[in-house]
Parts: sequence; C-alpha cells; structure tokens
Amino acid sequence: MEDRFEPLRAGDPARVGPYTITARLGNGGMGTVYLARSRGGRSLAVKVIHSDLAGDQDFRRRFTREVNAARKVNGVYTAGVVDADSDGDPPWLATAYIPGPSLDAAVRRHGPWPERSVLLLAAGLAEALEAIHAAGVVHRDLKPSNVLLAADGPRVIDFGISSSSEATSALTQSGSVVGTLGFMAPEQLKGAAITPAVDVFALGMVLTFTATGTGPFGTAEGSSAAQLMYRIVYEEPDLGALPSRLRTLVGRCLAKDPAQRPTVQQLLEQLSRTDGDAQVAAGVQWLPDPLTQAVTDNAPPPPPPLPPARQPTVVDAQAPTQLAGPVAMPPGPSSGGPATPHTVPHPYGYADPRSGGARGTRRAVISAVVAATAVVMGGLAWFLPNVLGGDRDQDTPFSASEPSAATGPAQPQTEPTPSQAGSTRSAGAPAPEEPPVVGAWRGSYLCTQGKTRLGLDITSSGGGVLEAVFEFSAHPDNPDVPTGSFAMIGTYEEGRMVLRGDRWIDQPGNYLMVDLEADVPQGNPAAIEGEVVNSFGCSTFSVVRQ
Repeated sequence: MEDRFEPLRAGDPARVGPYTITARLGNGGMGTVYLARSRGGRSLAVKVIHSDLAGDQDFRRRFTREVNAARKVNGVYTAGVVDADSDGDPPWLATAYIPGPSLDAAVRRHGPWPERSVLLLAAGLAEALEAIHAAGVVHRDLKPSNVLLAADGPRVIDFGISSSSEATSALTQSGSVVGTLGFMAPEQLKGAAITPAVDVFALGMVLTFTATGTGPFGTAEGSSAAQLMYRIVYEEPDLGALPSRLRTLVGRCLAKDPAQRPTVQQLLEQLSRTDGDAQVAAGVQWLPDPLTQAVTDNAPPPPPPLPPARQPTVVDAQAPTQLAGPVAMPPGPSSGGPATPHTVPHPYGYADPRSGGARGTRRAVISAVVAATAVVMGGLAWFLPNVLGGDRDQDTPFSASEPSAATGPAQPQTEPTPSQAGSTRSAGAPAPEEPPVVGAWRGSYLCTQGKTRLGLDITSSGGGVLEAVFEFSAHPDNPDVPTGSFAMIGTYEEGRMVLRGDRWIDQPGNYLMVDLEADVPQGNPAAIEGEVVNSFGCSTFSVVRQ
C-alpha cells in the first residue's frame, strides 16, 4: 500500500476548527488535505483552502454554495462532508477519513483489475453517483484519485467541490480545463452545459483505466493536452482491450452526445442483469487479491474506551501503609477482544456492525469503574487516620488492634463492602452532589442531511456513572427523519461528559446509535454543546435545559 502520510511542514496548522492536525495527506490546486483527529478520537480528512483562493470573495460564495449542497449527499459509497467553515480564515471542510489507497495508486502499483472486480467497482461508483445526483450535485471531477478503496467498497470523494474554484468557465485563458484531462466529457471541454451526464462519461473513463491501466483516449502523460482534448471531443474511444461485458457498459457511458448516455439508475439495472453479484455486499471480497490485505491492514483505529476511574496517588514515600488490597481496574481495550465501532442514526441503509456482546462489555466497564471507586473509598477510610494522625471514628470497620505507623507495616485486611465504606460518613452529612448534566435537555444535532431534533434525558446512578435516553425526530430543516430512541450509558468526570449508545428502545429501520462527548460549563449549565463521535456523517450537537 502507498504511504499516504507525510509529516507536517513549517507553517502547517496545528488545529483546524475543533480538529487536531496530525499529518499531511496531499496537496492539490484547491487546498491542502490533512489527516486530523476529533476530540472523540475519530480520524478525518480536512481540506484547508489555499490562501490565494481564500481571498477571492467570489470563490468563497461558490465554496459556501457547494459545501451546502455536498452536505445533502448521503450514500454508502461516498465520503460525506462532516463539518466545514466557509467563513474561516482560511475556509476548510472535513470529510470522513477512508484509510485505503486511491484507485489511481492501486492500479499504478498493482496493475489492471480482473473483470469481476471492475464490475463490482462500477456498481459501487454508480450507486455513489446516484446519491450525489439525487442531492442536486454534479461531481465534475470523477477520476481514479478521487476514488478511495475500502474493504466494503469504493468511496467517492470531492463531489461537487473539487472544481468550484473554476466553475464559471470550462476553459481558462491558459488552456487549462475544469476537472482532469483524460477523465472529462466532450461538453466540459467545449464549455457546454454541465449535467449529471458528465459524471457518467467520467465513469466510463475510470472503468477503462481500472481494467487496462490506461484511458480509452490515451493519457495526458503520452499526449499533449491539445491532442488528448481533440480525441475526447471528436474520436471514438479505444475499447479493444476490454472484456465483452465491460466493453458494452463502457461504450454506452462514452457516447459523445450526453442524451445518449445512460443514467446511473440505468447503469445499475444493467449491472444487475449482466452480473447478478455485481454489488459489494458485507463480507464479499470485491478487490483483487493483492489489494485485499493491503486495505485490511489499514483498518481505522477503534473508538476510545470510557474514561477509567482515577486512582489516588500517595505522595509520602515513607508512609508504611498502603490501601487494603488491590484495586480493581476496568478492562483495557484489548482485554475484551477487538473493539467494535459505534455508528450514527442514518436513514440510508447502513447495517449495524456491532455484535451482541458490545453492550455487555460496556456495562462491564461501568461496573468496574463503580467497583474501583468503592475499593478506593474503603481504603481511604483506614488510610487517612493512620497516616495523617487523626482520631479514628468509632464506626470504622477496622479492628482497634490494627498496627499503626509506629508498630510496623500493616497486614492485608478484608476488603470493606461499599455499604461499610459508606458507614464512615457522619450522620447528617450531605449526599454527593449529582453531576450537573442530570436533567432533561432538548435541541438538535447536525448530520450531512441536515439538522435532527434531539431529546436527551440524563440520570445518575452514582459514582459519576450516567444513564440517558436519546430520542431523535424530524426537524423543520430535515422533515424525513422518523422518530426513534435508544438508551445510553457513560460517565461524568471533571467537567467532561461521555455517553455511549447502549441499547435500542425504538429503532426505525436501518438506523444506528450514536455517541456523544462534551465539555460541560461549571455550575448549573443552561446549555451543552459537544461532539457526535464514532459516526458516519454527523458532527455536533447542542441542547438546552428544560
């Protein structure tokens, strides 16, 4: 697999919006793309617009329009816009990070693909274009470097945005064109109207490149720009190296007249008739053998575990005593088998990848946190009077014959139960305060398809452990969302709230649970704003107290 990461250079940003920049992924005519990490630990690709474009107000207006359109795209085979700031200095946008290589790099390194893999690629790309066109967006620059390869299918990136800086003209004074030479439709080169048919033409070019290693009209490397443009506009494509099924499919895509090209819906129907298994299903090996392992080896990192309970630190190294027995710690991320990702409520057909053991593992972590807290508090009930010299409360569960600091090291004692540890509190002492996040909250969260109403009812079961009910429903800006709800479990510690989806209460078809994280204001906050983590296409949430 290609080495996709480059070290950061002098002048590269350390943060963009709420995201920490960790490496470079590439640089193009529109901006520099960085690998970034969200506060919840999710990997993202963040494109930062070049300063010369950022100073162009016409570009900013087009960029805002294109980002708003791209946010509406929801497809299994697209890497959607997660967040953006078109008013930033400079503007930027963040998309889901796909860990696999680009199609361009894969073909150049491993060679052309067999027919079946190309047909499966065609089905995935056609479905991606269907979602893009349904949102009223034309990609305009579909090419192998804008197709990333994942274990469960291709992902189309840069839809509707990559050419926005030049959208007002198909040809510039220097002779350069919108898009990429070798993957453009005749009407793009002639300055005619741009329609979804240009993406269908580009699809035919991409499939030819994948199957043969070259384009149907040659390549920019082997010809002058003028020669390549002439062949695309006036000559017939060379499809002699394609297998018969691909030759028929690609030939229809490369019709000179846009009206003679099939729609992506017609292409999907043709693929189903031509090859019944031309769809990338879960568990299907769709990539050529050399690429399968390369993609698998680059699986994204698991979501971070819930924060463990903090342990007290004994500063006095001379103290002859220790806590009465070992402290139980919650299992680490590797102790319970491989971590499984949480995903986000989504109306467009993602399947829930989690096994039935995920909820049990999460409850085990919470139980371990509570157990650790009880052990620590019980130990401190014995530790503080002996080390610090105070009088022992008469209700303490420890024997009066225990050794003191003067008589030598203490012997291990029987672990106090939580109820015994709690009995050392004086009568009338106030109960521990509830976390300030407890209560009923209402607001919304933002996904690529728009805002969704959010109801969040949070309770505390003690020891910093939280339980919640997450309810989502249609928003005026996003009226097609059904109503659903699920239970959550998490923690509150030192101003940080973490909530993980736990079990469904009311699940609409094909919806998945989401996780929330937020830094909570001190005191009695009236509002909470935070991040939607471990999701496909959602970014932030905001709620106010009811």
